Amino acid sequence: IHPFVQIKKLYSSCMNTTAIELDRLKTIKSIIKGLGGWPVIEGQRWNQTKFDWIQSVYKFRKAGYSLDYFLAFTVAVDYRNTTKRVIQIDQAILSLAKELFSKGLENDVVRAYYNYMVDIAVMFGANRLTAKTQLKKALEFEMKLSNVRCRTVQALLIGFNPHRSRCQWRIEETTVYYIILYRCATFRICFQAFVG
Repeated sequence: IHPFVQIKKLYSSCMNTTAIELDRLKTIKSIIKGLGGWPVIEGQRWNQTKFDWIQSVYKFRKAGYSLDYFLAFTVAVDYRNTTKRVIQIDQAILSLAKELFSKGLENDVVRAYYNYMVDIAVMFGANRLTAKTQLKKALEFEMKLSNVRCRTVQALLIGFNPHRSRCQWRIEETTVYYIILYRCATFRICFQAFVG
């Protein structure tokens, strides 16, 4: 019964437009601050030396937010044996399709996405010029990530055999790949947060 109580509370809070209007952006700004802040709205107050993105990923997971920025983790039914579950590791889930990113800002959808990012940052208090500069760099990074993610993740997860569409290893067979991935701090933090 507890989940239903929580759902009703969430629904009520979403429908309480008076409280939403009074709150404006205070709650979400507080959440962002707790997750490490957002440089584009912090401006000169942002201290890059204090930011640890690995810890930020951990905080995001602990707060219940997605970790699918670099690797996507899911627990799924094994299609070969439906009585078993498997941990699936896949490519990052990006905001737009690779095909859209390939045209860059010449693409209407990418341009609209970029303008939306800037508008949101300004709504949160960022300087428009700073937001345009910073978020263009963020967009360019995401476009680069869309270009490399297919080849590199596919090579690792498919065992360096591009002709296999899916790779499945038993625990004892994963040692080499696990060592490679576990040494990557991002994977380690994400995996620890994922499995609890």
